[in-house]
Amino acid sequence: MKHVTIPTTTLGGAKNLTPDQRNLLIILEDVTLRFVGFETFALSRLPELKANTLARSYCSDVQEIIRKRMMEIRRGWGEDRADGYEDRLEETVAACTPELNRLRHEIRAALVQKVRYQDINRAMNIATASRLVDCCSRCHEWITGKKQRYAEARYALGMVDSLLQCGLLNDGRLPDMEEAQSAFARLFDALCTAVLDKFTEKQTKSV
Repeated sequence: MKHVTIPTTTLGGAKNLTPDQRNLLIILEDVTLRFVGFETFALSRLPELKANTLARSYCSDVQEIIRKRMMEIRRGWGEDRADGYEDRLEETVAACTPELNRLRHEIRAALVQKVRYQDINRAMNIATASRLVDCCSRCHEWITGKKQRYAEARYALGMVDSLLQCGLLNDGRLPDMEEAQSAFARLFDALCTAVLDKFTEKQTKSV
């Protein structure tokens, strides 16, 4: 049995990856971007976003950053490897959506009676999207060595949060996010497992 090795870091900041490792990380970034898109779309549909032009503009900035990176990924595959890619990506998304829903549930449960009712959905979407953007950023850093690829997206989400301000109840005590952290870890594990399952050949999975 082969042992998993931790890639070393190059002088440029990227990891020394095999071509297969690099491709799988790109796919993981792509799937995670799709989930960021889900959260920012839901965020953009909230009444308070529709009523605040600047907040809506920042939300659109995140969506545009996501769109551009996804287009970069698709151009990078070329026609020979693009065949069937979207179908496999959709299967991966579908396989992990239950874990995303569990994460949302845990975040919502942590926020109930800690923030104003009208702020819960927005806080949930921003918290989920922010953590997913962090995952995209880490994947991208491993692939390219560049740490700032998603800095503008993270900033824009923070600006939405700042502009609309989430009101804390119970003397301003912060929510306990321990269960939500565990749910996020399960989501990321599910994403990694699904990417391996959908994008590697059956005979290589036991190696």
